Amino acid sequence: GDPTLPCIEKENGEMYKVPDIQVPKGIHESPDFLPIVSIDDGVEVQVQSDSPKLQYRYCSYDDTADQLISTGLLEKTQGDEFSNMFTELVKTKGCLRFETEDYKEVRIVCHGKYQRDLRIEKTSSIQVLRIGENVRHTVQVFNDGVFETGSFKIRVLKNGEEIKEKIFRSLPFDCFLSYDFFIESNQVEDFQIEIAIQLLTKEEKNLADNQLLYDFSVKKEPFCRIGMLTSPYFRTDIGDNYLYFKELQEFFREDGNHVELHTVSYYFDEKGKVSYNLLGFDALLLFDGIWYHDPTPMKRELNAFVQQGGKILGVCAMDEDVVEDWWWIEQVQPFFGIKPDVKIHTKISKEERTDFRLLEKSLLLFPRMCMQCTISSICVPIKIKNGKTGMKIICCPMRNTL
Repeated sequence: GDPTLPCIEKENGEMYKVPDIQVPKGIHESPDFLPIVSIDDGVEVQVQSDSPKLQYRYCSYDDTADQLISTGLLEKTQGDEFSNMFTELVKTKGCLRFETEDYKEVRIVCHGKYQRDLRIEKTSSIQVLRIGENVRHTVQVFNDGVFETGSFKIRVLKNGEEIKEKIFRSLPFDCFLSYDFFIESNQVEDFQIEIAIQLLTKEEKNLADNQLLYDFSVKKEPFCRIGMLTSPYFRTDIGDNYLYFKELQEFFREDGNHVELHTVSYYFDEKGKVSYNLLGFDALLLFDGIWYHDPTPMKRELNAFVQQGGKILGVCAMDEDVVEDWWWIEQVQPFFGIKPDVKIHTKISKEERTDFRLLEKSLLLFPRMCMQCTISSICVPIKIKNGKTGMKIICCPMRNTL
């Protein structure tokens, strides 16, 4: 699976020793014990080999379209000494690989970093607001550089006009900070918010990830805000990767439906108010395994949410690998009127059409299932992206389920 390794063909010819790399000068240490090479300065690598020619490959381990960055031959300086000055380094976890004519190789795995480099990232946030609603948003600022940043500022602009600015003294190597800003509007409008970061005393060459843009909309007409409830660790990847939130958002917009989907972390503020009530969610989606050892407190909060008019949807994943804590289904099913001792099984068919036959005669192994087969529930076939057809079979009486 290594993209840097070519297929080796057996050939009868000269045999050479494995190359020997001398530790390059000017490298830095990283928390994961891999060396850091400076993109600004480049790095000179010297290699010893008895091979007449020595090829190098510079590759990225990141999931990019072009993992092979560059390749070529090292310059032979004297005797068995080879050297090359790498000046076209990129910001990635990569490897410098050196190969003899008979395919013996040695490599350096390293991080390419700029000397000073700020990066800003979004967190999941609400961007469709109700009139008068005050919503807090959080961005994270990372120091991706080799050295401490020195002073820098964060600017918040609305439709190009600055509405807030804050200066920070510095951000140490391999650290990040969170910055909050609030958005409020008392009228129906659409506007854009820009968040920009800038070093004040040092030079920064990589500015591609120093800016974020948000498109906000304030609506008078009612809309439904649905939150996929996840753990305090805020696993936004579950909703985006497995439930296709981004595609769903686009579908709702094109279809004219006023629906907004977001991941919402389960937490309480200092006054004991739960997150999804603070953020004004109308419905919750239960999918991720967030119940831990004692789901009782959460059940109380969910019951209170329903009593106040909230809606709760339960989604059972067809693939056990999606949800780490698969046992949580047994914990939450009583909330939907399914008794705790009832087992829910999911079946996936690779065929476009599948017939399921309910047995009339009782089986010794599953007497209860066969007795209740007349009130079993089979969900309608749903075509998913990989071409499989997913069906859920629940062998139990169902009451007030969603």
